[in-house]
Amino acid sequence: MTSDHPYPNGALIQLEDVTKVYQMGEVQVHALRGVSLSVREGEYLAIMGATWSLTNDASDHSPVFSPDGSQIAVSYWQNDHWEIHVMNADTLTGTLARVAEPGRAGGTGRMRLTQTSIRAILEQQVKGQMPKAWNNAAPAWSPDGLQIAFLTDRTGQWEIWVMPAPGTQAQVNADGTNQHPLLPSEVQAQLHLQYNGMEERMLAWR
Repeated sequence: MTSDHPYPNGALIQLEDVTKVYQMGEVQVHALRGVSLSVREGEYLAIMGATWSLTNDASDHSPVFSPDGSQIAVSYWQNDHWEIHVMNADTLTGTLARVAEPGRAGGTGRMRLTQTSIRAILEQQVKGQMPKAWNNAAPAWSPDGLQIAFLTDRTGQWEIWVMPAPGTQAQVNADGTNQHPLLPSEVQAQLHLQYNGMEERMLAWR
């Protein structure tokens, strides 16, 4: 008589000494350290673990580290729309430390990278439209850390745009004058992108 259980101890799921380490620049974050478990038929399983905030601002969402681990880009909920902020990543005795709010002791240089230009607001008013801010969200660093790709709806549809990263020779202009589409508009239209504020990463630049 054969058993339907794949493991000799009758377990449906068997893990032994599982380890997972995330490399954040020079910092190693140990998500799992030698985890072993068996799950048998009829057993209820709930996996929970310690969590921490990379920043102390509840408006920060979907943080992504720069390739060298020195900065964090976030989708920031700016009252009624999304913007992209970047800040320095602090390290303390080999573990990730909280990032201080700008203006407070230990602040780490938060910078707003996107905002709706005054010209765009005036154009909306001239057309008799209610002024509305662009959404800019889901940042993704280029592999060399020199650029940031992101999603924006400034043209009326969600598109992938690119801008220089802070600390590069190119000047960062939050009003969008140095931000441009990554792809032609006809290609962007075929992507049918939509950003709903979920925490999952929508863009990955490899």
